Amino acid sequence: CSTKQIFPPIRAGDPTLQYLFMPPRSREQLHHIHSTARVVLVLRGRGKSIVGLENVVSERELKPGTVCIFDPMCPHHFETPFSEPLIVAPLHVFSAIPNLETNHPMFNGTIKI
Repeated sequence: CSTKQIFPPIRAGDPTLQYLFMPPRSREQLHHIHSTARVVLVLRGRGKSIVGLENVVSERELKPGTVCIFDPMCPHHFETPFSEPLIVAPLHVFSAIPNLETNHPMFNGTIKI
């Protein structure tokens, strides 16, 4: 998948909004957690949100207008088993460093599990 900032944080720690593109038929995103909450709006396409661990996992189909709220430390990832890409806008309520495309919470605040 690819990501870019829609608006960068003004100061370190300020919220930032991302644009996340996942190609069709993709399962490349690793199951992961963030130390802060995430609010994700589905802008275009269809996909699935996979939340939880081991035997306590839930799947939710995603379509335009769907909002996902992930509490801090909530294990999750997205998949696109359909023939269209999924485009989402995750709001990061806490950012790491402003104005650096590769130095933001999507990279620095993500812990692979």
